[in-house]
Amino acid sequence: PIWFVESVWGGNFIHHDPSHPKTAETFRRRVLRLVGSGEVPASKPRFFVWVPNDVSELSLALGLHRALRRLLPVAEELYLLVLVDCQQGEDARQLWMANSEFGKLLLFKTAWSASSAEISSQYNLIERSAAYAEAITFSIVALLRADPSYIGLETFLTSCVPFHGGELSGHYKPQQVTRQREASSVSTAPRALVAPIWTVLGSGGGSGGILVRAGSDLKSAQLSERLGTGSRVRQLALLDQRLHFEKLEGTGPEHGWVSIAVNGRALLKLENVV
Repeated sequence: PIWFVESVWGGNFIHHDPSHPKTAETFRRRVLRLVGSGEVPASKPRFFVWVPNDVSELSLALGLHRALRRLLPVAEELYLLVLVDCQQGEDARQLWMANSEFGKLLLFKTAWSASSAEISSQYNLIERSAAYAEAITFSIVALLRADPSYIGLETFLTSCVPFHGGELSGHYKPQQVTRQREASSVSTAPRALVAPIWTVLGSGGGSGGILVRAGSDLKSAQLSERLGTGSRVRQLALLDQRLHFEKLEGTGPEHGWVSIAVNGRALLKLENVV
């Protein structure tokens, strides 16, 4: 299934129509590769890059890093590079590293921002891509040289100049905002999404729950415990009819993969989508 939030589709899928079958298959293949169920082993190091839409979103960095580690628990190393736009000064173009128990959390300030011409005309994707490519290259070289400076995430956040990238239904066009405008700008930032919650209905065979496997593949190892009927779980990923979960309440494994339906019979019921 495809989840749409507040808009059918827009800025986040500039080059792809998510309702097209070819797009669905392309992204399914990419997701399988990401979680280690495709041609790339799950143990391979992963390097993620995130560009927040607003300075206030930096407070979500550790939560994102934790979610990525849960998705890839056996990855040898898990890097998350956060690129913060519209920043200038002596500490720009310097790689910082914040404390994170989930891998290496890297922070980098870029001076890139959308010009007045870009805001009133066609979006300059080439210029933005070049700026990010330079920032990523600089960060990787600094990391290989073991040259990042350590900083607390809250300290880094307070050192950043306020900016806002605009509504997510359109193109990302970051601009600095004044302190007077900061509160109103932050209020238009996207709210945090709540992961879907599922309730276990059971297999109906009197076995006291449903079978759990270690991976999304139906041939992956079967866990010794079953996920108990009535248990509530948080969705971490959903591939076809396979659910990667984190247990919230009930009995059974804390994490694993289950089928949401078998032969047309639902094994779990979706509680909410926010």
